[in-house]
Amino acid sequence: MTPGDDRPAVVHGQYGKRGGLMYPMWSRANHLAVEQPLKHFSDGVRNGIYTPFCSLDWGVRNPTALLLFVEDKDENVHLVDEFYRPAKDPLDIKREYNKRFAVFNPLYVVADPSIWHNHDSIDPSRSIAGQLADDDFVNGLAGLPLISGDNDVTNGLAAVRELLRVDPVKGAKLKVQPR
Repeated sequence: MTPGDDRPAVVHGQYGKRGGLMYPMWSRANHLAVEQPLKHFSDGVRNGIYTPFCSLDWGVRNPTALLLFVEDKDENVHLVDEFYRPAKDPLDIKREYNKRFAVFNPLYVVADPSIWHNHDSIDPSRSIAGQLADDDFVNGLAGLPLISGDNDVTNGLAAVRELLRVDPVKGAKLKVQPR
């Protein structure tokens, strides 16, 4: 049932048309930042230097990716930290978010729109998004400030390409922390 273009990646673990190095303009020299401790970014958020946000790609069989970004006043984006592994359930992801990223007080978490549909989960009567967004008073966990992402692949690829573009004077708009 896997579409033909995705079959090499999904079935055989090979790079496909949309797998592997999708952005040939990526380079460690331009996009890998000089490592800064997390405290540098949390202090920068507290002092109004950075605006924090997250992105979430939900997965149970495939890994879940939860990423923390900060944007500076010049609209440069820094990928600060990443959580990447299969999710046990929504509570597992909520715990990880609260432990690692909530201290940054992200304005929002852009999430894959599919999580607003019901999935196999510990509570199949509710969507993954509903479970992640609700405050959990029993476990003392705040809900995630979710917003639905735009799944338009063409626009998404173009947006990432724009972030990866390297200005000869200002450098790249996207920097990734080595961790």
